[in-house]
Amino acid sequence: MNNLKPDHGTKVGVFGSGQGATTPSGVSMIRNSVSALSTNGSLSNAVIVKIGQSDDLNARASDLVTQLVK
Repeated sequence: MNNLKPDHGTKVGVFGSGQGATTPSGVSMIRNSVSALSTNGSLSNAVIVKIGQSDDLNARASDLVTQLVK
């Protein structure tokens, strides 16, 4: 992901999965683990969603897509 150079206006969605419930800290962990997703990174406007083990996978995936097509 650090080498991805999207064209202007390209929307990027990133998801991570884990055992814990979705929390702001979980999303921050994903953002902080990839330098391109950081505040000054090339993907700083990416939509990031964490899907926890107890989350409804279909609902969380739908949320990711909805955010991307806005």
